[in-house]
Amino acid sequence: MTLEDLHRTVVDGFSRIDERFTRIEDRLSQNDARWAQNDARWAQNDARWAESDARLREESETIRRHFDAVADRVEASVRIIAEGHAHLITIVGNHESRLQAIEKRP
Repeated sequence: MTLEDLHRTVVDGFSRIDERFTRIEDRLSQNDARWAQNDARWAQNDARWAESDARLREESETIRRHFDAVADRVEASVRIIAEGHAHLITIVGNHESRLQAIEKRP
């Protein structure tokens, strides 16, 4: 092998290496573009999640207010029923006392 052949072999080898580096750089550029697309998609997803979270919080507050209003109404109804029940127990107790007094009479 002559010096000229060796030089050509080395130059060809470096040329192939340069071509490989060029292909690698192209692939890296493509990957960078894909990552940029993914970043944009993640940003869109983050925005959607933030919007969904806001709507969910708002809806939760609305549901809570409605639930509190219904609970207040149920509590008032139960209170009325309990008061009526207590009154009936008093009346029945009074009737029982009167019946017992009547039964004790000679």
